Amino acid sequence: MSGRLVKGITFFLFFLITFLNAFEPHPMTSYPVVGYKEIPFFDESYQQVRKILIWYPVEAGIKDTPSPNLWDVFNLALEAPISNPQLKKPLIVISHGYGGSPHQLSWLINKLVYNDHVVVGIQHLDELDGKPQINIWKRAQDIHTLLDKFVLSPFAIFTDLTQVGFAGYSLGGTTGVWLTGGMSTRLDHFVPRPSDAYPEEFSGIKQALPSLDKKQMVQNRKDNRIRAAFLMAPAWAWIFDKKSLQKISTPTYIVASSADNVLITPNNAGFFSKNTPASIYQVIPGKVGHYIFVAMPREQDKLSPNLKFLITDAAGIDRRWIQFEVAKGACDFFQSVFFSNQK
Repeated sequence: MSGRLVKGITFFLFFLITFLNAFEPHPMTSYPVVGYKEIPFFDESYQQVRKILIWYPVEAGIKDTPSPNLWDVFNLALEAPISNPQLKKPLIVISHGYGGSPHQLSWLINKLVYNDHVVVGIQHLDELDGKPQINIWKRAQDIHTLLDKFVLSPFAIFTDLTQVGFAGYSLGGTTGVWLTGGMSTRLDHFVPRPSDAYPEEFSGIKQALPSLDKKQMVQNRKDNRIRAAFLMAPAWAWIFDKKSLQKISTPTYIVASSADNVLITPNNAGFFSKNTPASIYQVIPGKVGHYIFVAMPREQDKLSPNLKFLITDAAGIDRRWIQFEVAKGACDFFQSVFFSNQK
């Protein structure tokens, strides 16, 4: 990485560490209106119609409507014109956690859009015919397909396709590891040990193993269009080859929580960072759990009871503030990388 990039990231690290250690509430500005558009496409690999989800900046005062999605922390300006269309904007691809939704990263989408990025996502198919999808490599394939279809869409003219970033959470973070060149070849260790993850969170893996396509699992899934990767609590480190991680040159920022109740942070996020030369690693201190990166619904009372665990934090944890700081860090990171690439 260039000296300018290292300097920019070092400044952000000091900023984030200082405030997270203090852990005092700070006033936050709301940016409540986001442009939104869906582009349907036929996915040959799944033989079904899927959608590209696009969030983008719009002019102030434009007509908006409450989002029908419970997880969105903003209102939507549906099909509205993009702001400053003559200025091409960086493109950030997002990838949600297993069984989740792109909308659960609305807190990050909000900040990226406010900072004049276009954000795209897709609903990963983590279940097929009501059964868990164990061929998790298909998530990287989803992102390849998403980018292939997006660059051919009319909306692509508003983006700078030389400045493409990636942001993913949990299995979405793992997706980013594949996309930057990490290879999952340690299939003899597919079922995590207690030192890797909490066993109850991965209890169904053994039964699903016969459906794993091992030939596809070990393929190189790198996408050279990705210029920077922001990974939140990445998982499945136990199946990745160290040598492949050591060859990753894509600037990567990894952030995880110290009290993750799904993954053992040092052996997942820590493992990836230790073996990825171009990475920066940050652990959020305190009793912060795995789901800290899931949006807090505006109407929590409407959330299904069986999903309440996703928004339950330890006493004294301010989820919205932590997300605000992490989102700011992501924006600073992407801007540092993109600015460096232009020099």
